[in-house]
Amino acid sequence: MSRMSVSSENAEGFVQELLPLDDRASNDDTERNEDTESEEEQSRPPSIQHDRPKPSTAQKIGAYFVWELVTIVLSAGILIALVIILAARHNKPQPDWRYVSINSLISWMTTISRACILFSVSEALGQLKWVWFMQSERPIHGLRTFDEASRGPFGALGLIWALRGRHFAVLSSLAMILALGFDPFAQNLVLYHQGSIYNLTERAYTGDTSRYNAYGGPFEMDAFLVEPTLKSNVYNSLFSSDGDMPWSIPKYSCPSSNCTWDPVTSLEARMLCANITEFLVQSCHNVSETDSARLVNCTASLAQSEMQAWALLNYTKSSFHADKIRGLVAQAVEPSVALVYKNATRNAFQFIAPWEFKDFSGISVTRQVSIWEATECSFEPIVRRFQPSVRDNIYSDRTLAIWSDRALVQMNNTDDDKSTIGSISSSSSSQGGNDTEFEWQFRPPWATTPANKTFHYGLAAEKAVAKFLRILFSGYYWRNQTHEGYQPTAPDAALYASSDVLQTLDRGDLAGCRDPVSYQLSVPVKVNCSMQNVARAISKTFRDSDPLNPGNHDYPSSDYSDDSESGAGAGRVEVNVTFISVRWQWIALPVLVWVLGAVALAGAIWKTRRRGAPRWKNDPLPLLFLYQDESEDGRRGEGGERRRWVPNADLLKVKLGHT
Repeated sequence: MSRMSVSSENAEGFVQELLPLDDRASNDDTERNEDTESEEEQSRPPSIQHDRPKPSTAQKIGAYFVWELVTIVLSAGILIALVIILAARHNKPQPDWRYVSINSLISWMTTISRACILFSVSEALGQLKWVWFMQSERPIHGLRTFDEASRGPFGALGLIWALRGRHFAVLSSLAMILALGFDPFAQNLVLYHQGSIYNLTERAYTGDTSRYNAYGGPFEMDAFLVEPTLKSNVYNSLFSSDGDMPWSIPKYSCPSSNCTWDPVTSLEARMLCANITEFLVQSCHNVSETDSARLVNCTASLAQSEMQAWALLNYTKSSFHADKIRGLVAQAVEPSVALVYKNATRNAFQFIAPWEFKDFSGISVTRQVSIWEATECSFEPIVRRFQPSVRDNIYSDRTLAIWSDRALVQMNNTDDDKSTIGSISSSSSSQGGNDTEFEWQFRPPWATTPANKTFHYGLAAEKAVAKFLRILFSGYYWRNQTHEGYQPTAPDAALYASSDVLQTLDRGDLAGCRDPVSYQLSVPVKVNCSMQNVARAISKTFRDSDPLNPGNHDYPSSDYSDDSESGAGAGRVEVNVTFISVRWQWIALPVLVWVLGAVALAGAIWKTRRRGAPRWKNDPLPLLFLYQDESEDGRRGEGGERRRWVPNADLLKVKLGHT
C-alpha cells in the first residue's frame, strides 16, 4: 500500500495522511511498512538525513494573512480616497488636470481597489477550502469546486449552488460575482452638466453716475437747450418700434454672455402717472337728427386746467363714423393746477385720450358714455439702487430702493471740496445767481460707497429737461375723415418735434406699448407707456454720461475726474464650464463588495484558528501529494495484484487531520 507523508516547508510543520477509505482494512500492513521506512531513515548517515528547514520570512508573512490584510486595507483606503476626491469636486467645475482626467482617475482607483479586494477574496476562498475539509469527510471533487470559485464569477456561482448557500464561503463567492459591476458602477459616479463660474481675470462694467449737469447751447438768457444725446434717446423711445428697446439699455460691458453685479446706485429719472378719468366731465348731445341719421357731439374736459377734447359722431341706421375728432389733448400744467402730483418740481403733464369709438346705436344720447380717459404724469429725478445682470446677452436689472428727496444747493466753485452748501431750499428756482451755480442734491441713507455719498443734478440741466418735456407734451392732435393736423399750445413748440410726438401717440406703433389685455395699440395705453419709455431713455442718458466729458457746463473738468462720484459699476464675468455632480448611490456596490470581502477574510482567519487548519490558501503543492503514477506497484496482501491509486475520484473521500 502506497502512503503519502508531507513533511516540508510546504506543509509548514504539519504531517498529513490521505488514506482511501477502502484501504482502511490494511492498516496493519501499512504500519509495518512505516516502521520499516522509519528504521531505514534512522539507519542513514547524518549527512544524508533531511533536516526540516526553518520557515522563511515570506512563509511567516503568509501564515499570518499579512498580504491579505494589507490588500484589504489598501482597497478600503483607495475607496476612501476616491470618496474624498469626489466630495471635493462635487458641484465644482471639471478639473483641468494635465496628465489625467477625472474619469481616468476613477478608473485607475477602482481597478486597483477591485484587484486588491479580489486577491483577498480569492485567498479567503482557498483557505476556506481546507477548513471545509477539516470539518468532516468531504467528496474530493470539492477541491475543484473551491478552486474554480476562487478564479471567477462562474466558479463562484457553482460553489454557491454546491454549498446550497449554507457556508461562510458563500460570502466570498458573492463578492467575486458582484465584483463584475465594480467598474460600471464606479463610472456612473460622475455626472457632467453645464454651469457657470466667475472669470476672475476679466471684469464687467455698467454705467452709473452720481452727477449730471449736461445741457446744450443757450437759446435765451439763463436758459439752455437739452443736450443732443438726451434728445436723441427720448426721440428714439417715442418714434422707434424696435422691440429690443436699445434706447432704454444703459451702456455695459460683459465679455461673456452672462455677468452679474453687486447692487449699484445711480442718478436716474422716473415718470409717475395716475388715472384721473374720474375728474373728467363728459357729455354728449345731438347736434342734428333726421329720420336716417343723427349727429352727436361728445365732449370731455378737466375744469381746473381748462383742457377739452371732443368728437363729432355721425350715426346712421347701418353705419357709424367720427366726422371729426379732437382726440388727443396734452398740456403741461403748474403743480397748483395738478390733480394728483401737486408737489411736482416743475410741471405735471395731463392727457385726455380717446378709446376706440364704438357704435352707440340704441344708447340714449343724454346718457354719459365713458369714451375718454384722462392721465396725469409727473417727471422727477431720483436715486435708484438696483441689481443689474446680463443673461444670454440680455441686460436687465431689479430695483432695490428709490430715493427722491432732494435739496437745492448753491455751490462755491472756489472751495476745495468742489461744492459747499450755501443755502438749501425746497423751491423750484434759484435764490439769486444763475442756474449754473445751483444743483439738486440727493443723500440717500443707503448710499454707503462711500459713506454719505451725495448725488448731484445740476439746476441748468434740470430746467433744460423740464422745458424739453413741456414742449413735447403740450398741444392737441385732431383728425377727420380726410385730414389730420396738430395744434401746438407751447410758446416755443418749434424748438422740438412736439407735432411728431403727439402724432405718434395717436397713431404710431410704440415699442412695448400694446394693451396687455386686448393687445391693441389704444391711445390711453400708449400715453402711459410712452411716458415710462421717456423716463427710461433719460435714465440711460444719465448713466451713460461720461464723467470726464459731461458736456457743456461751467464746472471745471476736474469736478468729474473723481471715480468715487461717478463712473462705471464693476461686476463679475460668468463663463460656461462643465460641472461635476457625484451620484453617491453608485458607490454602494463597490462598498458592498469590499464589506463582503472583508467579512469573508475575517471569517477565514477565524475559522482557520478555530480548527487549527494549515494555512495553505491557494497553494497548489499540497494537492500534488494526491497524485500517484499508474505504473507504481500497489501490492496488497499475498496476491500482489496491481491497481490504480485512485480508481474513481468521485468515490474517494478524505479527511485532513494532524499526525
